[in-house]
Amino acid sequence: MLDIANCYISLRQPNADKSSVQKPLSQKLKFHLSPYSMHNLLQSKLSAAFLPSHLEIVNESHRHARRESNSHFHITLVSNAFAGQSLLARHRAVNQVLAEELAGEIHAITLNTLTPDEWIARGGAVEPSPQCKGG
Repeated sequence: MLDIANCYISLRQPNADKSSVQKPLSQKLKFHLSPYSMHNLLQSKLSAAFLPSHLEIVNESHRHARRESNSHFHITLVSNAFAGQSLLARHRAVNQVLAEELAGEIHAITLNTLTPDEWIARGGAVEPSPQCKGG
């Protein structure tokens, strides 16, 4: 699978100076990933960043008004990396890892960020996503 987050292309503007500018490929290419590809991209990024003991990614786009194939996801991420972190700090960490996707195709994510002990205390289950409010 092509990791577009680490690919760069050289761009030269016509009639401009001859210096080229390197920009991330993902910033220049305007395309939509298939639901399967987006799922794999999210899984790859989150797995690399958090080394989870449990990771579940559910595409819930069909439940929402926008109906784009990659607009809404419910992510349950269980990792020792969250030990000692507040809920806000955990969500910020995930948002940072997925910043490019959140700035693009993804409209919303529901996050459940837990330590392994918290996951066990919940019986290995989380609440379902809230109902769509029209987005």
